[in-house]
Amino acid sequence: GSHMVDKPKMMIAFTCKKCNTRSSHTMSKQAYEKGTVLISCPHCKVRHLIADHLKIFHDHHVTVEQLMKANGEQVSQDVGDLEFEDIPDSLKDVLGKYAK
Repeated sequence: GSHMVDKPKMMIAFTCKKCNTRSSHTMSKQAYEKGTVLISCPHCKVRHLIADHLKIFHDHHVTVEQLMKANGEQVSQDVGDLEFEDIPDSLKDVLGKYAK
C-alpha cells in the first residue's frame, strides 16, 4: 500500500511582544520557504508574520529571520536552543532529546 510521505516540518517558539505569552507552533518547511505564514498568539490572538514569500504583506520575500534581525532580535536555527516546554507534545518524543 502507499503511505503518505511526511513533509519536513519546522518549529518556531517565540514570545508575543504584545502580551508576553510564549508559544510554539509547527509549520511545513515548504510554507516557510515558499509561502506566507501567519501565526496567532494563542493568548491575545494577535497575528505574527513569520514568512511572506507570496508578498502579501511586503513587496519582497521576507522570513522571520529578516524580521527579527530588523528588530534586533536573535533567531536560533539550532534545536539545542529549544527549551523543553517549547516543544509541542506531539513532537516531544522526536525533539525532546535535543532540548535543554
